[in-house]
Amino acid sequence: MPTYLQDPHQPELAPALCAWLAAPRPPGFQLWAIADLSILGATALRKIERSASPTVALLDGTPYAAYEEIGPCLISVQGVSEQFLERLLTMANALPALSFVELKTDGTMPRREELAKLACVETPDGLQLYCRFTDTRVLPGVLRVLGHNQRSGLAQTVRRWAWIGRDGHLETQYLADAATGGGETRTLLTLNDDQFTALMQAAEPDILFGQLSEISPEITPAQAPSTIHARLASLVEVARQYGITDTPDQLQFVTIAWSTSEKFHELASLAETWSTTRSGKLRFRDAVMRWTDDQWNELEAMNSRLVSALY
Repeated sequence: MPTYLQDPHQPELAPALCAWLAAPRPPGFQLWAIADLSILGATALRKIERSASPTVALLDGTPYAAYEEIGPCLISVQGVSEQFLERLLTMANALPALSFVELKTDGTMPRREELAKLACVETPDGLQLYCRFTDTRVLPGVLRVLGHNQRSGLAQTVRRWAWIGRDGHLETQYLADAATGGGETRTLLTLNDDQFTALMQAAEPDILFGQLSEISPEITPAQAPSTIHARLASLVEVARQYGITDTPDQLQFVTIAWSTSEKFHELASLAETWSTTRSGKLRFRDAVMRWTDDQWNELEAMNSRLVSALY
């Protein structure tokens, strides 16, 4: 059972990363790795600092500076050896903890203010939260929801970003074309309702996987982590169409799906259930309590047919 829904690195990753790092850069920009030490572990920083200098705590000067050795850090990879890159990749294999940026740098000090802002989220109701954007499960969603001015502000100092995708391949995003000069002057990343909702929904498969790993690991498919994530994301989307949006109900929906069939929701006998959950008359867990023996028998029969098909 994997700890994270993150595949091991693919053979193509290292050459792709080397090519990305070797691309031409304008003056004043240098290459940095971003390591999430809350995933890699505090000892990782000491191992990194034996071979790379300087490293810079990304959250210094923010409300989250106290994370220190378990917070994210910037590691200079300007002109480092292939051996060091190999050690860095090995350290993060199958972990969503490593990305790379082409970052504006003054001398040897990175301009990290816009990066640090991504960690300091303000919700629509004014609540301030720590956003773990350095976790590469979270990073694509953060970049996706940024508004025009937010993206423009980030692009003032970050030209390119690369990270290791869930399937173990390199993913990249070019930001420099968004540097139109506007940007935001606040030190917080203020999200509207749509942005915050999108971020929360993107996190749902990982949250559900963590809970399933604790309470029902035996029902989790024996597949690649990225495939498990894709299946969870698909089930969550189906559940959302039935008005099932809170985590406990989503967990029950997935548990039933993986204990019977992912198509269990298509049973004609459950049509009334979906009518009540869509309308908000009943939560899913309460609707399930009303299922009859005949309905449960139908569900169990779906599981029996699935087992027969597999063997």
